[in-house]
Amino acid sequence: MIAVAGSKWMSLKRREWSESEDQVLRRLAPKTSVAEAAITLGRSHASVLMRARKLQVTWRNSWPRYTEADLQRMRRLAEQHTTREVAAILGRTPEGLRNRAADEGLRFKKGQVARVGPAGKGPGNRHARPYSLRSPEGEHYSGRNILHFIRQHASLFDQRDLQWKNGNCHAGRKLRQLRPGRKYSLRTWKGWSWWRPNSPN
Repeated sequence: MIAVAGSKWMSLKRREWSESEDQVLRRLAPKTSVAEAAITLGRSHASVLMRARKLQVTWRNSWPRYTEADLQRMRRLAEQHTTREVAAILGRTPEGLRNRAADEGLRFKKGQVARVGPAGKGPGNRHARPYSLRSPEGEHYSGRNILHFIRQHASLFDQRDLQWKNGNCHAGRKLRQLRPGRKYSLRTWKGWSWWRPNSPN
């Protein structure tokens, strides 16, 4: 049984590509990935990749080859930047850049800036939203990223509301609930409120 199964597998592996399969491959390549095409055609990933190279088709997720200038720039940036930062500079995907770096024996700077919590991102966080707050003393504060504001002004809050976990704290959750239009919004929290420039106070 094992020998028969093995021979069937070898037969399947060596099955010649038909003209109709080539047409399907050419049609799929600009719209999908190698893995998706392999599933559609019932072929192995390696078989599809080799056939695509022979037919000289371009994949949707294919990228230009690394030039010597790209590699030199990557080596220069590796020690001072994270994988994501270098990928953005070179216009590459982090996954592709990581694979190429492994081939070159390069190590990128560890991404401490990507960590969350008290030492996490600031106003430049892509998920940050503008805020406009009024403190219990009547002071107005505005900017981007409420969590960053809390870190910078920790003395304004009760330490019991500043217990950080998974990049968030109780004060952060409550201040975000002051934002108008939220489903479960608050008018005030411990004297804090959302400040509107045209409000009387």
